[in-house]
Amino acid sequence: MRELRGNSEDSYKMLYSYLYMLEQVNSGTTTRVELDEAGKFKYIFIALGACIEGFKVMRKVILVDATVLKNGYGGVLVFAKDQDHNRHHYPLAFGELDGENYASWTWFFEMLKTVIPDSSEIVFMSDRNQSLITAVANVYPQSHNGHCIWHLAQNVRNHACNTIKAVVAWRFMEFARYYTVHEFEAAYASFKVRYPSAFKYVEENTKRETWARVYFPDFYWFNEHRKDAVSGSIDTKLVLPVEIHLHNLWGKAEKTPVRELNSYDLEYEVTDTDDGKVYLVNLIVNTCSCKVYDYKKYPCLHGLAAYLYFLEVPAAHGRRREVNIDIIS
Repeated sequence: MRELRGNSEDSYKMLYSYLYMLEQVNSGTTTRVELDEAGKFKYIFIALGACIEGFKVMRKVILVDATVLKNGYGGVLVFAKDQDHNRHHYPLAFGELDGENYASWTWFFEMLKTVIPDSSEIVFMSDRNQSLITAVANVYPQSHNGHCIWHLAQNVRNHACNTIKAVVAWRFMEFARYYTVHEFEAAYASFKVRYPSAFKYVEENTKRETWARVYFPDFYWFNEHRKDAVSGSIDTKLVLPVEIHLHNLWGKAEKTPVRELNSYDLEYEVTDTDDGKVYLVNLIVNTCSCKVYDYKKYPCLHGLAAYLYFLEVPAAHGRRREVNIDIIS
């Protein structure tokens, strides 16, 4: 393997040549190497220009994490990534640091800031590493921070007593994703009774707005710019996962009872055939009382049923003739 890949020392001698060529053949690429006082390697940062360019039209939700490098020199490999419209990992920047500490994270985010400026639209998702969180707050003061619920669930399960820890983690992640405050509060109250030690850990060490969907601030990029992004035909705006999702709902939506409440504001009463509950849909502001439409930004079953009703039922006098269904995945 050493003969095939060479050794670390020889590779390091080619590092600056590699970075130079990387910038030459990838327009807009940013690289930086930081040396310590003795002139030895300390940090490296790489952000490909094409990835940064693509980020301009994506959700401004950046996941940051690190993994330990198992070699003779130590350090950690760090990365910043987004999720593209097909729900795949989308790399933004990566680098190597001497460890997860405030100084190294601050340097990484300062480098990231040169390609992704500070903005109130940006949300950083991470584990609860305090040095990382502090560095984000100092370098990106306008941004917001949330916790990865998978990482948090692993901490929560470790504080559960006399129970199956995997069940505790699963239950926590389940209600963290709920769409309505009522559902969340009911489940959280039950969690308190069944797993008091885990509940105590969550209450004393976290804030709900950093991990619970229903309390997370609604400031994402697609809320502020979605109308410009989706102007035009719906057919040209669907990405594959959303297209498949709506296709699977279509048959059921056609059979779901709908009653028009307000023909001008396009408000509808939709009865879910599964639970018998009645949901209110507004096709002007693209919302549903189930809250799934509100958070995901593409139609839930009830929203799709209301839209099909709008298309099929003859327009009454005074009723709007057109409606734009915002769809951003």
